[in-house]
Amino acid sequence: VSTQSTWGFIMIMEKMPKEANISELAKKYDYFLFDCDGVMYEGSHALPHAQECISYLHKEKKGIGFISNTSSRSREDGVEKFTSLGFTDIAIEDMYFSSVITAQYLKHNHPAVKKVYLLGMAGFAFELERVGIKCVRNEIPTTGHLFDPETFNSLKVDDTIDAVVVGIDTTINYAQLCYASILIQSGKLFIVSNDDVYDKRPYGVFPANGCMVETLKVASGQTPILVGKPNPAPVEVYMREKHLTEKDKPKMIIIGDRIDTDIMLGKNTNIDTALVFTGVASLSDLGKIPSTQLPTYIMKSMKIQL
Repeated sequence: VSTQSTWGFIMIMEKMPKEANISELAKKYDYFLFDCDGVMYEGSHALPHAQECISYLHKEKKGIGFISNTSSRSREDGVEKFTSLGFTDIAIEDMYFSSVITAQYLKHNHPAVKKVYLLGMAGFAFELERVGIKCVRNEIPTTGHLFDPETFNSLKVDDTIDAVVVGIDTTINYAQLCYASILIQSGKLFIVSNDDVYDKRPYGVFPANGCMVETLKVASGQTPILVGKPNPAPVEVYMREKHLTEKDKPKMIIIGDRIDTDIMLGKNTNIDTALVFTGVASLSDLGKIPSTQLPTYIMKSMKIQL
């Protein structure tokens, strides 16, 4: 579908998303919730105008939150990432990776959870332990390298584990998946930081956390509790930490590059959204979705236009 024909399709829809820029949005909104990958940066490079956007909003005294489904990083890791890319005045309390959201969700919604089996990276473990939750990682109660049906049958469930928590883990192995499945089947809480199926890169897409989640869903026969976007939990945690109420939502906006996570997070929390075409989504995608999923605004970039 050509860009021209897609734009023509959008024009005849009942509610066409208005094109906007950051300086225009700053006149209406006081709190800006940004996705990270595809909006602020791509891999090891800051995206054009992203640094100036954040500096401008800081100058305008706007509240900022970086809400990402990335589960491998701690808040400290996030500040280090942004700083290494040339961003300035990045506050640790503005980092809302799904590792942070999951830890806060368990603390407030499942306070009885004190020990988890984690499929996830060190940054995720750090955030869970920050709120007093002990993590078991990379520990399988078996010996030897061959993991066959006989070994699977001999697995012993650790009754002191309260939940299985799943985030991206680039070192995951078959034995860990088997043990996590057994724990879930035994009735342990099944918590998922996000179910993003893939991440987009210039050379293509690669499997993300959702692929691992689907494996465990099929193997265990259980449906997990999804914490990350588009679940409302990221917004709930942000609002709680910033002492905001429902009355503040008209002054909040979510800016992201994905319809299924960023824009739907806004829909699920009754917060305005802006879809920026610097990452996953393109203009042509708007012609493929129902009008109920359209963003409030569309943006070409983070460029400031005073």
